[in-house]
Amino acid sequence: MHFIKKDLSILIIATDYWRFRFFKKLFESLANIKLIVIRNENELSLISDKGYDLVIWELELGFSPPDIFLRDKIVLASYRDESHLPELQLAAKLWGLPQHRFLQLVVDKSEKQVFPLPLPPPKITKQFAGSPNSLSLRKSDLFFLCSPTYIYMNEKTDMRFTAYLNNRWCYNQRLEWVTSLYESGRLPAGQGLIEPDIEYLGSKVIGRDFKFDLDTFVRSLDRKNYSQAMLDSKLILCPGGHSRWTYRHFEGFFNRGLVISTDLERVCTTPEIPAEVYVAVKDGAFSVDGIDDMLNSLNRLQSVADCGYEYAQDLIYPKSLLRNSGYKPDAVQQMFNKFSSWLSSNS
Repeated sequence: MHFIKKDLSILIIATDYWRFRFFKKLFESLANIKLIVIRNENELSLISDKGYDLVIWELELGFSPPDIFLRDKIVLASYRDESHLPELQLAAKLWGLPQHRFLQLVVDKSEKQVFPLPLPPPKITKQFAGSPNSLSLRKSDLFFLCSPTYIYMNEKTDMRFTAYLNNRWCYNQRLEWVTSLYESGRLPAGQGLIEPDIEYLGSKVIGRDFKFDLDTFVRSLDRKNYSQAMLDSKLILCPGGHSRWTYRHFEGFFNRGLVISTDLERVCTTPEIPAEVYVAVKDGAFSVDGIDDMLNSLNRLQSVADCGYEYAQDLIYPKSLLRNSGYKPDAVQQMFNKFSSWLSSNS
């Protein structure tokens, strides 16, 4: 039997947030990782320092790490879609923590002191397996189905659907795209915005905050029809939500559709999403004319869809009777190497 030498020991102190459990499961074959979930400061007595190389402390705990940990071992982290660097920096300053390295989900390329935490993969089934047919032979032009989440901006923007919410400027790119499709009569039947069971994303709140027409809210498709609708579609539209990245990116790649994405040029993710696997739309630049140009250029753009499909095949395995979908071992190793290298260069 071959044993992997685990040179790195990591302690994660976090709330009961599922993404940190995902991080532990993803890398536990490559490092010694312990996750301790605490809910308030009274539970700090559960923690002890047993010589860990790294302590990942979740920002959302809301209080500073105990003095038992050497400060230079601690990395402040947030796995939330809406997290941004100024919040991490302020907390680190208040708590006396290192300011030269942080962890969050999606990172601006200029922020070298921040590492992008691994993206949770979507639940891929064989229903998403890419059709061998060319894009031009698919029955539907578009796939658009998502909740009305919005991008948290670092500065004020003059895009159409913006609002100042909870001390942050927010840009609802999804409302922008769905409105263009709806007003032009191009929104596919039964598709649009899903109203989740979350108050701040309800149709009335979104309509009030962004002065938005509510007619584009629809009921969600079940998983089987969702998969089939995507498989039948030429273009898979992926506007940004609370993060620039969405599950639909990977679903679209795996489906071998042409992914039309929010612009990812300025952000880093783990795994990296290369520019050649999608067509980018700049903020505020979505238009039905642009969609028509893409539909008229499918032969030229087929290679982009094929490249996205190959990228997804190298990255993710679909769900089977024996296991859920997830990242392939080689992809996990590459992500861990990237993380280890960043730690070394930011020690």
